[in-house]
Amino acid sequence: MAVVKACGMRYVGIVLLLVGVVGVAYFLAGAFARRRPLDVAFALAAPLALCLVVLGAVLLFVPGFLGS
Repeated sequence: MAVVKACGMRYVGIVLLLVGVVGVAYFLAGAFARRRPLDVAFALAAPLALCLVVLGAVLLFVPGFLGS
């Protein structure tokens, strides 16, 4: 059962990693290209996407990190 749970967490890690990388690219581009009110929102969202990248990488390489 632990092997199945670890395999599932690897898939979650891959999804989080991909979504985070795309999010960082999109938010950084938006922070530099948008006008004043929106560029601040994009600049604040970019580190949150970077947190998704880090969490996805941790779950990809250490699948039991969030589980017991």
